[in-house]
Amino acid sequence: MPLPPTTTAAIRAIWTAVHSPASIPFPTTVARLAEYGVRRYRIDYVAESVTCYFAASEETESNLSSSDPTNTTTGIESNAGTESSVGVDVKTDMDISPLPHHNGISAGGHAWDLDALREAIRDVQGGKIRYTEFRDRVVGAGVVEYLVFFGGGGVRGRVVYVGDCGDLWVEMFP
Repeated sequence: MPLPPTTTAAIRAIWTAVHSPASIPFPTTVARLAEYGVRRYRIDYVAESVTCYFAASEETESNLSSSDPTNTTTGIESNAGTESSVGVDVKTDMDISPLPHHNGISAGGHAWDLDALREAIRDVQGGKIRYTEFRDRVVGAGVVEYLVFFGGGGVRGRVVYVGDCGDLWVEMFP
């Protein structure tokens, strides 16, 4: 089900604000995106894109049959009704857009530098730098993408930073 154009426009306006020189803080970004139903997002510096993933709609959920693990509408296998639902239960709506204000930074090919990544995270969390400098520093530290999971229901949110060769760093947030 396509997202309403007003939702797409609002989400893209948030990304424009985040990636502008003035930027907006991470907690504000997460709160604003959550208002539109975003549950997680992915920043891909190589593809120069941002992908938002939304909570599945009731219409999508109603298409699932607990007796048939393969949903012919979505083609996604469902673990609905199992004691341990590890997989995806329903089709998730998403919005993929170009990364605003990318400024031609070159992601990929940088050596993984965990100390530099952790320092950039501390500096942005402490308000010493804005997102645009944070972006440049994490890319220089070898990050090619990161994924933000909002958490909820007693689960803390997390950011997973990914390097060119599969290096990972997970940063938890409240």
